Amino acid sequence: MADTKSPQDCISDLLYEELLHNTDTHILAGLDLDIAHIRYHELKDQQKVIEWELKKLEREWRALAESHATADVCLKETCSRVVDEGGRRGDKLVKAVQKQRYTSFVDLPQYTPVKSRLLVSGVPFSS
Repeated sequence: MADTKSPQDCISDLLYEELLHNTDTHILAGLDLDIAHIRYHELKDQQKVIEWELKKLEREWRALAESHATADVCLKETCSRVVDEGGRRGDKLVKAVQKQRYTSFVDLPQYTPVKSRLLVSGVPFSS
């Protein structure tokens, strides 16, 4: 910073240094306060979005669970009919188709972040 004290100033060097130091400290403290104020409002806005997302998920949760349960029942019924009609070969077909389809879906690039998040959170894969 530019030194603004000239030789004809009427204060001691020590007092001048104190003035510089306290002015700088005041400016930095004001900047810190401004940054905190901005960050606070950013976080409050994020909190509103998070609360809205949570409420949305809570509203959708039951329908998602029911949809999965319905799909599970339909799949079990279809598998049972395949085994009834195809016997042991039908059972092998069911296992092969499910393994191939499951692997195909789970290996899609867009599913990779889902797998990672499930592993980190300890939530088992839905299948």
